[in-house]
Amino acid sequence: MGDIETGGCQQNALPPFQYQFLLVWTWQTPQADWHQDELEGTAPLISNMRIRNTALILQESELHGEAEARYGAIGETSLSELYDHIVEGIEVKQMQHWRDVLLAALLAYRPLSILELGFVAGLEPDVRLGIIVKECGLLLVTKNQTVRLAHGSVKGYLGTVFHPAEVQQGHMAIFKRSIDGISRLKQNIYDLKNDYRPEDIALPDPDPLLPMQYSCLYWGDHLMEQSNWQEKAWLFLKDHFLRWVECLSALQSFNKGIQLIRNLRRSAQVC
Repeated sequence: MGDIETGGCQQNALPPFQYQFLLVWTWQTPQADWHQDELEGTAPLISNMRIRNTALILQESELHGEAEARYGAIGETSLSELYDHIVEGIEVKQMQHWRDVLLAALLAYRPLSILELGFVAGLEPDVRLGIIVKECGLLLVTKNQTVRLAHGSVKGYLGTVFHPAEVQQGHMAIFKRSIDGISRLKQNIYDLKNDYRPEDIALPDPDPLLPMQYSCLYWGDHLMEQSNWQEKAWLFLKDHFLRWVECLSALQSFNKGIQLIRNLRRSAQVC
């Protein structure tokens, strides 16, 4: 595998831009013969990998029509085989971490920062998440410390990898991690005085809200993927509503909180 990236990388940090490309060469076979073998179908994986690499470059260049044309040239079946190839190459010892990370990326309603991804996936702090994301380089891409699925076809592929029961359990696990994290936050997270001004806020290091920004805004969306969710929502809001409001205030995301309450109310009325 060859990495094309810019920027430095700390233990769990991700470079500002990263895609993984498969680089293949041969010292024995003449180039003309290698291309002939490719045309005869003896190297479909390599051929499709090269097309996929081109599609990723076009996609990043916002030439989406041309990128989709390249993906279409590969075909759904061949894309699945391509993704199978990277899955089979993942170390067995990392398999559960790999599944946790990809399930979190699949179920998230927006791209996740590297810190959010670790929290949503339920990984322990000592897990080297940057390495796991790198191993999933055909399925995930990173840009400006944000991780997302590489292409819409990856979402379809992961839909066949994870059983529907795993998907439901994944939504519930994200909800539980979210409300557990919010409930453990101390009151007055940033130790603000009554007469504070926004410019006076000194964020602690580490900032306890950084890994939980997604969870504070989307816990209800994951909850509503379940059946009989109303009691769980009520219990959380009854016990931790003010703490959640403090999180929304710190994140300057009251609009998202209001929209979530409206969605919960609307869905409850339908049920």
